[in-house]
Amino acid sequence: MAALVNAAVLVGLAVLVGREAIERLRHPAAVEGRTMLAVALLAFVANVAAVLLLGRHEKDDVNVRSAFLHLVQDAFSSLVVVAVALVAGTGSGSWLDPAASLLIGAAVVVSAGRLIWESVRILVEAAPSGLDVAQLTAGLDAAFAPARFHHVHAWTVGPGQVALTAHVRLEGGGLDDVERQLAAIRKLLAERWEIHHATLEPERERCSGDEVPEEWKAR
Repeated sequence: MAALVNAAVLVGLAVLVGREAIERLRHPAAVEGRTMLAVALLAFVANVAAVLLLGRHEKDDVNVRSAFLHLVQDAFSSLVVVAVALVAGTGSGSWLDPAASLLIGAAVVVSAGRLIWESVRILVEAAPSGLDVAQLTAGLDAAFAPARFHHVHAWTVGPGQVALTAHVRLEGGGLDDVERQLAAIRKLLAERWEIHHATLEPERERCSGDEVPEEWKAR
């Protein structure tokens, strides 16, 4: 939720800056180059230092990624402002300033939009991006034949946290053997697909839940 709010605020600020930049393009105004250069250089140094520090932390967390993204954009923006400040005294300085603002705003909207999409997917517990459940099921069938997997569902419950449920039809063996097979399945899920929370329902006969409820068919 925090990452979503952060990204939404970035988009809102980019829109406001863009509106002001368009107004400046329509009515050019003089730019105070020395003040702009001093502030931009200070901001660039501070943002680069923060990026280097934050880059060592876990990037699966969308809040960390949100802060990291914010700092990278600020560093990029500061660098662009430094370049604009150096030419502020020239004839093109009055329109380069708003043009740079539009460029920075567009970059912010694109990257923040991606973060909004990822945050929403986590909040609605959507299937993880890049995870093909059909391929995962086929991989499990091949690795643990003659066991068969069905009713396989995976969803995102938090940053870097994927949950999975599945029915597993097993052949022969006692309770100890079943538990060993389930443990091996969980180990493979963690190692190959980074799924560390799996709820597995072992079966011997035909699954009682093969039929889809009528109220689900209508949707």
